[in-house]
Order: sequence, then C-alpha cells, then structure tokens
Amino acid sequence: MIQTKGKLNSKLHIDTRFYLHHFDGYIYLQPQQEYRLTIRGAFPVFSYEQCNARLVGGDLGIVYEPLYQLKLRSDWSYTRGTNTTDELPLNLIPPLNSRQSATYEMAQWKSWRNVKIEVEHRYTSKQWYWNESLDFIPPPQGFHFWEVHLGGRLDLFSRPPQFRIGIENLLNTTYRDYLNRQRYFADAIGRNFTLSWIQNF
Repeated sequence: MIQTKGKLNSKLHIDTRFYLHHFDGYIYLQPQQEYRLTIRGAFPVFSYEQCNARLVGGDLGIVYEPLYQLKLRSDWSYTRGTNTTDELPLNLIPPLNSRQSATYEMAQWKSWRNVKIEVEHRYTSKQWYWNESLDFIPPPQGFHFWEVHLGGRLDLFSRPPQFRIGIENLLNTTYRDYLNRQRYFADAIGRNFTLSWIQNF
C-alpha cells in the first residue's frame, strides 16, 4: 500500500491511498444459479468457494475549511477485484462510491453547546465489472443519496444530555444497494427520520 497525507495549506488537507493485494485462497460467496424453497418462500442459494484473487484500488480524501466553523469534506473509494484462477471478476465488491459533506459547528447557541449541522451527499455508481455467471440479476443502477443531521449538548442539567436528529434519504430516492442481498426482492429503505439521545450517568 502507498499512502500520502498532508496539508497543501492551512485550510486544505489531502489523504490518498493506493493498494494492490494478491490472495492465495481467497474465500467468497458464489451464487449457485438455483433457488431453494423454504417455509418462508424461495431464496437464492450461495456457497463458499475459494480462488486466487487480486484486489486493486484506492481512496481519496479531501478536507477544506474555508471558515473556522465550516468544514467541507469529500471522500472517494474504488476497488476492483479479480478472480485470477478463472480470470473472472469477483462478485460483491463495492463499486465506485463517494461521500461529500458540509459541516457547520457553533460552540454555543443559547443553552446549547457544540451545535453541529451537517448536510451529506452520497453517490454509489453501478458495478460495471461483473459477469452474468456471478449473480442472479444484473447490478442495480447507481444512485444519489442525501442526509441532514442536527445535534448538540443541552446545558440545562447537571449531567447535560446530547441530542441528534436526522433525516436519511432526504429526497426519498428509490434505489437498491449492490452489497445488500435484499436487493433481489425489494428496494432499499426510503426516507427515514432518526432521533438519538445520549445521557451519561
């Protein structure tokens, strides 16, 4: 693995990684092109198999802080897996994906401390490196995904609680995740609201 990490200036940070791994006896799940009928219904059958494999990929992370309270971040990741025994792509390897976020943090707002507002965008592309013998259906299309989170600590008590509310899949995007085997049956979860309360005793 090769990694470079550093600051281009006081506001811009970059982290890059490149890796190449060879595996002797890589274990993976292989679809068997059949369905098994159970009392819950018909399900695809997978079995564990072994091969020699090569994984090559890289990661890129960029952090830019234009203001003291504002942080912009972008992360990209890609991995390409090959079954070198049969010269076929490896299945269930994540496709190109990225995450961008903008975070604004205030040290204090009225009775609240460390108030943080974050908007996040995720992109997952379609897995183009695949073979029809390695799966039951083609990989799903790529998708964009938005989230919003707001959190902080409420200093009205001797043991102040921390709250965080969020909305995942803000635009209620219809999508299926290549790494989720539920994609064979249904779309992934739609818009989701979350509330977290952390209390120290």
